[in-house]
This record gives sequence, structure tokens and C-alpha cells, in this order.
Amino acid sequence: MTIFQRLVQAAVREQLVPPEQVRQTEHSLKISTGERMLDIPVARRFSFGRFDVAEHGDPVAFLQFMREKGWIADDSRYERFREELQNSVENYIMVREEVAQRFAAMSGEAGTTMEWLRQHKDSSLIFYEQLVVEGHPLHPGAKIKMGMKPEEVAAYSPEWGVRFSARLAAIHSSRAVLVSADEKSITELLYEEYPFLRGSVRSELARAGLRAEEYELLPLHPWQAEHTIPALYAEALKKREVILLEDATLPVAPLMSFRSLAPLQREHRHFKTAVNVQMTGAVRTVSPQSVHNGPLLSRIVREVQQREHYFGGRFRILEEQAGVYFAPQEGTAEQSFILQKNAAGLLRENPEWYLEDGEIMMPAAALLARSPFSGKTVAVELIEAESGHAAAEAVSAFVKHYAEVCLPPLLTCMSKYGISMEGHLQNCIAAFRGGRATRLLVRDFGGVRMARERMERQGVSMQVYAGSAIEADDVTDLRNKMFYPVFQNHFGELIASLVRETDVPEHVLWREVAAVCRRVYENLKLDAHIREQAEADEAALFAPYMDLKAMVTMRLRGDVTDYTFSKVRNPLGGAELR
Repeated sequence: MTIFQRLVQAAVREQLVPPEQVRQTEHSLKISTGERMLDIPVARRFSFGRFDVAEHGDPVAFLQFMREKGWIADDSRYERFREELQNSVENYIMVREEVAQRFAAMSGEAGTTMEWLRQHKDSSLIFYEQLVVEGHPLHPGAKIKMGMKPEEVAAYSPEWGVRFSARLAAIHSSRAVLVSADEKSITELLYEEYPFLRGSVRSELARAGLRAEEYELLPLHPWQAEHTIPALYAEALKKREVILLEDATLPVAPLMSFRSLAPLQREHRHFKTAVNVQMTGAVRTVSPQSVHNGPLLSRIVREVQQREHYFGGRFRILEEQAGVYFAPQEGTAEQSFILQKNAAGLLRENPEWYLEDGEIMMPAAALLARSPFSGKTVAVELIEAESGHAAAEAVSAFVKHYAEVCLPPLLTCMSKYGISMEGHLQNCIAAFRGGRATRLLVRDFGGVRMARERMERQGVSMQVYAGSAIEADDVTDLRNKMFYPVFQNHFGELIASLVRETDVPEHVLWREVAAVCRRVYENLKLDAHIREQAEADEAALFAPYMDLKAMVTMRLRGDVTDYTFSKVRNPLGGAELR
């Protein structure tokens, strides 16, 4: 899916182009400009108002066209978004060229991705994370990396299949804020997982006349260690409040999010690191709120999952078990915040801890990725592995079973406990045996929303860091944080991909999803304590229209956490009638 398609689709769906000037037929999109008609051929249409354009175009020229027509008003925001879009296009071209070469070199090594993994015994999670090359399927800024040179993009991006070494910083205990889900600090956990570290850190600090016992450890992305730490922390480095360690490094592979790093040993926790670079719509630092909330929320979701017996072992929210950030002694609130969020990080559970014999694990986004071996999408490879073919009944069975694994826990967490996890394609990790889904894991608390009243009704205490955006404004906010990422991004894009590959009618697959959702709510409504809220959530899920997260509109307004929504027709609203 090109950057041009993502921009045109967003402009129409978010109504940046006035609806009265848009005329759509099955195979064309016509935009009236008064003096002429812009005609964009459409190859195929999908639910939620999505479509595939049938030819390539220049996204920057299309953005300029919208500006000239007065459909984009803010000059400063327009110029910034134009730069972002150009950066995304340049990186997308570079990625596609690299991937073509990398895939060509791999193509004869196996028949499918699963066969390749059986031969090589590599981490299936890392392999599939680095197989995803398209980025966000709906965001025209999917490949933005503002502030990085092309050679740095190539050196650190997962699409290049790279490995590198994470750096470490030592933060003086007087300047380090530590947060843990349990009793052990991030430093203690690192020393446990990497026994050589204790001696290495002690020796290096001793050479500088310092005591290791007075410092806490922070894993750093190498780009951050090279660029941001020397530039922003010159005074702290001079005072030896922060020490960039040179002796010890940790071999890692970058995951889809770029700044999340997986150690090459599967028993070790993942690192969520700060990178002072804009990707899609935000600069990927780690705020103090994130460091505090990660362990706090981990305890909350652990309690909920234990009550539900981890949904029969088929669901787990990955804990962020320990974190640290630098707390400067002086400076304005703004200066302090910059220093806090750029020297910060978290340790997250390794998803492969929950991988059983005979299983493979992948981010849900990899289901849409194209295999370098078969040329098919990974989802189609899985379907054929399970059924021997990808005919309509096999595709429907795959979607049905996948929905049965994913949706009951996600909907139950929202409707019973008031916890909406942002279960989009990047945050969800699925395990498969053969071609059949066995469990779902969800990572990242960045987009979670919680409804205090629902949680307290279940006897779950909601304790989050002051000033966080985690508490839902209202029930609509709670639902949007579930419905958009799970149904529009995750299932919407998976189903669209399967339709492209197999020509199974889209409504047939949505009917399977709808049936699973109905069964979940039938069960939830048996509980008199939550029946009313479950009925209301079900009605909202099956309403004729659903809120669309307006991502380009948000960029043009400068919003990152204050989400903007527009309305799109909901395929679940009519799925059962066809």
C-alpha cells in the first residue's frame, strides 16, 4: 500500500476533502475542483470506507493540491506535515529497495516462512517482526523518521533485518527515579539476566573513581547514546550524574516499533528505549508517566487476568516490570521534562516466555506481510498449512478461530473491567501451531484507557500516575480505544488483506467476527452486575457507524494524545443480515 494511497484514503475518509466535492463509484474516486475533475482509479473497495487506488501518484503533490484548494488552512502545520510526508516517502522508497534485495537473496531457501524457521531455529518473533515492511497500514506517515540520516535508518530499522548492540548508561542514585511492578529494580533485573554486567560495570566505574553501588542502569538505544545523551546531558555527564558506559553492550534486534529491542537470548526481557526521533505522529521518547504507569498497570492487569485464569491460557497482557528515568536537580518544568523523557526506559516481559513446543509467534502485522519464499502473505501461508488450500471455507475458518482467540478477552476486559487495550496490529502478538492461532499477547500501555467506575465495581483499584491520559473521559472514549485499533486497524486490515489475496467476499469474513462478538456478549450479559453496560457496549459495537481515528487531521492540528474522530460505516452493523 503506497504512501499516496494512504494519504488519499485519509483525506476522503476524514473529510479533509469536502464530501460534497467527492463522488465515488465502485472503480473510481472523482474529486471536483470547480474548474476540473480529479479522477483517481480505484481497484477495490473495503469496509470502513477504505479502498485501493489503481495507480501510483505523488502524495506530496496531492497534499499541495489540497492546500491550494483551501482545504488545509494552517500554514505552519501544513509545512511541517509536508516535510513529514516527504520524509516518509523517501524512507518508504529506500525500504522497498532494500527489502527487494533482501527477499531475493532469501527466496530459494525455503517454501514458506514456517519451513524457513524450522530449518534455522531462529526466534520466530524477531523473524516476523522484521518481515513487516509496510508500517502502519493507514497512516501516510508510516515511514517517518525525522532527524535520522538515511544510513542511520538503514543501520537501526527492523526492515533491514539488522542486529546491533544496545548501550547502557549509569544514572546516579540521587538522580534516578525507579519504579517496579514487584520488588526488584531495573538494575537488579539486568544484573540477574546478564551476570557479566555486575563485574563490568563495577570495573568501569571504579576506573573513574566511582562506586557501582551508587548507580542505576538504563538500557539505551545506540542512536540515543550517540546523539541525544551527549547533546542534552552535557552538564549531567560533567557532574557524573550520568555515565555512558563503554565496556558492556547487549546484543539486540530492533522490533516493529523501532525503539523496542529484543535481546537475542529468548529468556531475557525486552527493552523499551527512548529515541528522540519522530516516527508516524510522535517523538518516541519515554515519559515519566510511562515509566510510572508501566509497572502500576502491570499489577492491575495481572490481577484481572488471574481472576479470569488468563482466559484458559489463551491471552496475556505483557507486563512492564521495571523502569527508570533521570530526574534533574534543577531547571524549569519544561527543561526537566525533556531530560526525564530522553533518559528513560522500561523492561517488558519477553513474549517468547509463553511460547510452547511446536508454536511460532508473530506480531499480528506480520499476517499481512508478504513471504519472501512463497510470495503469499503470511496469513495465507498459515491457512494453507492448516487446510491444504486457501478456498473460502478455509479462509472463513481461519478468521473465525483467530477471532475466537483474540476477541473474548479484549471485549471482556473492556465491558466487564473497564480496561481497553490498544489491540492494533503492532501491539498484538499471536502464537500459532500449524496454521491455527493458540493465544494472543498484548503489549504496550501507551494507548490504554480505563473506566474507574467499571473497575471499582469489580473491586479493582485504579492507581495511575497523576496527569496521565489513562482514565477514560467517558464511555465513548473507552470504546473508541478498543473499537478503532481492534476492529478497524487489526481485523479490518487483516480481512482486507485476505480479500485481496483470496477473493473471498468481505462480508462473509465479517459475519464470522460478528458471530464471535455476539457470543461474547451473550455470556457477559448473564452477569446481572454488568448486564446494562455490556448491552450498551454491544449496541455501540454493532451500530451502523463507527468512529474513525482521523490521523492526518490530527497531524495537521498538532494532536498526539487528544484523538480526533470522524464517522465511517460499520461492517459489523450489517454483517449478520447478509
